[in-house]
Amino acid sequence: MPLLKKLQGLVRAGTIQKQLTFGDLVDVAFEGNHISETEKTALLEYNVKRKIAIDVDEYDNDMNLLDMHKKPEVKLVKAS
Repeated sequence: MPLLKKLQGLVRAGTIQKQLTFGDLVDVAFEGNHISETEKTALLEYNVKRKIAIDVDEYDNDMNLLDMHKKPEVKLVKAS
């Protein structure tokens, strides 16, 4: 992806400093007018897709696949 190479080039040249997260790096590049708003949006969308792609499948004790992007349901059980 050419935009990733552009960000790498900015970091390697010392134009922007490496950040803790990819999102922060994109924000710093945008705030410094090194990338456009369209490029920022594309990079952040890429990052979301990248995170989804590397998520590991997680199963409960009954081997049911859990949806990692869904909030867990809380079941209250009345004590007897």
